[in-house]
Amino acid sequence: MDKNIFICYARKDLDIIKGFLYDLNEEASNYPFKINALIDKSRRVLSAGDRSKEKLQQHIRDSDGAVVFISNNFAESKFIKEHEIPEILAKKKLEPNYIITPIFIDKNVEVSKEILSFQSPNTEDEEIRTLTPGLRELIYKKNIKEIYEYFTEVEVQNKHIADEPEDQRVYEDGQE
Repeated sequence: MDKNIFICYARKDLDIIKGFLYDLNEEASNYPFKINALIDKSRRVLSAGDRSKEKLQQHIRDSDGAVVFISNNFAESKFIKEHEIPEILAKKKLEPNYIITPIFIDKNVEVSKEILSFQSPNTEDEEIRTLTPGLRELIYKKNIKEIYEYFTEVEVQNKHIADEPEDQRVYEDGQE
């Protein structure tokens, strides 16, 4: 039941999100499954000679969720705005259980209102960039734990539905 989560970020912010990636790997020991970070810096995601736009969009389509690191650098990225965010939002429309978690690196960043509608572990006023490493780690760990719990709940719900007789199933839209 391993899950894949796409990491949407501006490359200039890589140093800030390295702690998140570390904590994500650490938290895996507390669960019977692992959440794999799909990040463009991984050879598993992008290799020399790959067509980056198509490959990243495919990884988004194949992922179970996305963590979106919102920063001034993020807002300046045409690639993120035109290719990654639309693909993430399209995936959410196709799969309601697709989780999107924005994390604010900087304050007052112009970003898609739709992305801002998803629950974040921090507010714009608690921008990650200005926090001490210890506080940043607490926010990351809280968010990662919530993502693991979310996937655990979804799996339990899916198992419950699969165990019900077909004629007694009630689906998310309320229809049987």
